[in-house]
Amino acid sequence: MASDRQESALSEVIGFILILGVIALLLSLYIVYVVPAEGRQNEILHMNDVGSEFNGYKMMVDSLILNDQVGSTIYNTFTLSTQGITSSTGGFITFPLFQPAGSTGAILINQRVDNLEITALTLDQAHGPGNQAPNLSVITDEPLHIYTNFTMLSSYPVSGSNVSFIPQNAGILVVPLTNPYWKLWVNHTPRVDHVSPGLWNYNTDLTISVEKNGLPTIQELTIIKNIKNNTRYFVDIIDEAYGINTDLQYPLYLQRIQTSAYIANDSLATSYGTSSGMYHDSSTLGSLEYRSGNNYFIQQNYYYQMGGIFLEQQDGMVNKIPPSIAVSKSVNNITLVKVDEVIIVGGGIIGGTTPVQVQTQLSGINISKMSYGIPNAKWVAITIHTDPKAAPMWNSTFTRILTSSNAKGKVQSTPTSSTLIIDGSDSTNSTYDIELDVLKPILNDKVERIGIILE
Repeated sequence: MASDRQESALSEVIGFILILGVIALLLSLYIVYVVPAEGRQNEILHMNDVGSEFNGYKMMVDSLILNDQVGSTIYNTFTLSTQGITSSTGGFITFPLFQPAGSTGAILINQRVDNLEITALTLDQAHGPGNQAPNLSVITDEPLHIYTNFTMLSSYPVSGSNVSFIPQNAGILVVPLTNPYWKLWVNHTPRVDHVSPGLWNYNTDLTISVEKNGLPTIQELTIIKNIKNNTRYFVDIIDEAYGINTDLQYPLYLQRIQTSAYIANDSLATSYGTSSGMYHDSSTLGSLEYRSGNNYFIQQNYYYQMGGIFLEQQDGMVNKIPPSIAVSKSVNNITLVKVDEVIIVGGGIIGGTTPVQVQTQLSGINISKMSYGIPNAKWVAITIHTDPKAAPMWNSTFTRILTSSNAKGKVQSTPTSSTLIIDGSDSTNSTYDIELDVLKPILNDKVERIGIILE
């Protein structure tokens, strides 16, 4: 039979073992429940940070495009993992065993193959009047060009040798109708090449003279030498060289006054040059994408494409910030459609846990040949060709854009595409009642590892 002292010692050993068991149980519960919860919270915070970083990237890119900063470069840092991120609960045990495993991530450039296609029946800019003459009684927005044509009649002697008489200098006056704060003359101006007593040699040039607020700024600037009779010349009155384009006020009403009897009177004297035609453009958009490697939270992939921010999860996709497609109605019932077809060129993939830096340069902004400043389209179709997971998301995005605009149109979809069709105010598509504005900014993206390990 054991002594009382032996039984007392045994009870202490059993008690110590029980205490160890309780501690082991508590630590096991901590590892099983607290560590995953803390890891999940850390990864939620990290994904929120990634979303904010994409929002910042979009804002900086938008600033480059809006301010036409071609050649400028921006730099954005993206965090790939949860290293350095601590949840609000925190952990009181600092051993690695009791800390959540850090997540990983990757930044990818142009690993998506989504394609944008724009088709429209439009008025295209032409050198001269073209084959269409839209209503130009008022110009609501600044176009790329405003042409006035100029034709010398046969009765004007455009050149002469050893003559004793030089013909007059005159032509066309173009002036705003409501507020004539500037005037522009397009004149036939004899250029004297040789002078002898009583005899002259000359040829006739087409010249520009400009007056602002009663003061001359350009006098007889030669733009075409040795003009000929019965030949139509077209002069862009808002060419930057003449200095009027910065002084235009809209709505703009123009009038043309003949100051020479030798100029042909033309009903298309002051107009946009337009020709009807089918506009079609197809481009691979490119993308900047983050793919998560979460251990405790659902996988979330963010990507920037065409000015929008998109979030992809296992159960579907959502558009966080709309793409650069704007549809609205003007006060005169014209449907305004603006598309910034942002193209990303370049490539690269970097994954891991260290932060990376994305370098983005606005390498150019391409402008389509459509006429601007007037209704220039009868209908517009914008199609995104994408994967089956993204197609329903684009379908809902296009539906929201169309519904909020109150414009006539519809949205069509296939398993791998979605199309926004805009009919403007006239659903029969018989009139030009859409003002379509398409820009194609080109972004050159590169990604580099920063190399700083956060602890």
